Amino acid sequence: MENKIFLGGLGGQGVVLGGKLLGLAAVEAHQYATSYSEYAPAMRNGYTYTTLILSDREVGAQVTASYDCMAFFDEESCAAQSQCLKDGGCYIVNTSLVRTMPEGNRGTVYRIPASDIAEELKNDRLLNVIMLGAVVEATGSVAPPVMEEVLRSAFGKKPRIAELNIAAFRRGMEAVRSQRAADEKGGSL
Repeated sequence: MENKIFLGGLGGQGVVLGGKLLGLAAVEAHQYATSYSEYAPAMRNGYTYTTLILSDREVGAQVTASYDCMAFFDEESCAAQSQCLKDGGCYIVNTSLVRTMPEGNRGTVYRIPASDIAEELKNDRLLNVIMLGAVVEATGSVAPPVMEEVLRSAFGKKPRIAELNIAAFRRGMEAVRSQRAADEKGGSL
């Protein structure tokens, strides 16, 4: 199985770190992983994109024109890149910052108020981990316990920060599960 994942946002939102963490989790799960990041020269608020390919087979070229999952942290990346989703894929949209949903009916749209959730957790730097939780739940790309272990390892010297990131990751997963449940009942969130 192969998952091509796109993360798009602004500098300072943790897009590149999020991609790195997801790639590390895939490797910990004995998958192949490759990633490519592109970003503006500005340290904050410039565009930032990360492409990941996670696979049970060796990965060749890391550049791709279409994705199985596209996670948009901000409005501009959604407007600029949303047409690159494969039919039947999924969008993860941070509805706290994205007002215009992807056009066309290429796949499932998960509306995640990730910035609002980060605010509830009193730490806006958790945005990327909340979005990763949503990506993992929507795609099944890595097992959640593996991702949680990667988070523990990444923040190992600060156990309180590690547990806060794990809580944020779980909130992202729960947001996708809640939307699925509502969609199955014929409603929406």
